[in-house]
Amino acid sequence: MQPDEKTCPKCAETVKSAATVCRFCQYDFKMGSSHGGAKRFGEVCFLVGVVLAAAGFFLLGPLVMWTGVGLFLLWFLIMLAT
Repeated sequence: MQPDEKTCPKCAETVKSAATVCRFCQYDFKMGSSHGGAKRFGEVCFLVGVVLAAAGFFLLGPLVMWTGVGLFLLWFLIMLAT
């Protein structure tokens, strides 16, 4: 490995040290993951979905509950894609 190179922690390929994203697996060196934004959005969907599903089930009614369930399913699909 050359002095101007670093190893990707996700795929172990050698990339330039100035790289911010791995060209092989799209690992984001700044965020510490590949698909960082999608994963964060998925976490928000999960939390909001669980709160809405519980609040809808116990307090607010079926529309809110099913909205929460839909957000939970969106989280699940995002996790499958990332």
